[in-house]
Amino acid sequence: MEKSIEEEYVGSWEIQLEFVEQWLKQLKKETSELDLWEEIVRQQAPSDFDFEADVLAKQFTPHQLANITDGLNQIRRYIQNDVTLLAEHHDMVMGRLDYLQQAAKRMNVKDWILVCIGMLFQTALQFAFSAQQTKKIFELLRNALQIVKECLPHIL
Repeated sequence: MEKSIEEEYVGSWEIQLEFVEQWLKQLKKETSELDLWEEIVRQQAPSDFDFEADVLAKQFTPHQLANITDGLNQIRRYIQNDVTLLAEHHDMVMGRLDYLQQAAKRMNVKDWILVCIGMLFQTALQFAFSAQQTKKIFELLRNALQIVKECLPHIL
């Protein structure tokens, strides 16, 4: 049985040495760079730190509830003064803010924040708030949640 051997001219030795040199430079670069996977593992919270159980599952404190009420009132005033809505839409938006205020008293921190963000986005989309109006509403919400922010750095 006869074997077929294919030959291909890939250039002179000088060209081949240039390829090897480029490959070695790339190899050196890859081996001297920071291992991103290792860095992620290194920066993770300690395994005994249960963020969900420690913070997110708790109810708001009375002080936090007062800040949330103030923040929601600021959002109400902003919508009343700076957002043009039909009367029936205005009532619906105010009803949603009332719901959020009452829900903060009975929901845990995580659930309330998720419901609040979802409801505010839905409201902004449903009633066609401008990007500026929506941004302002979320800035007011962020300010209201500053007291909680120290406990929830990865959410806010």
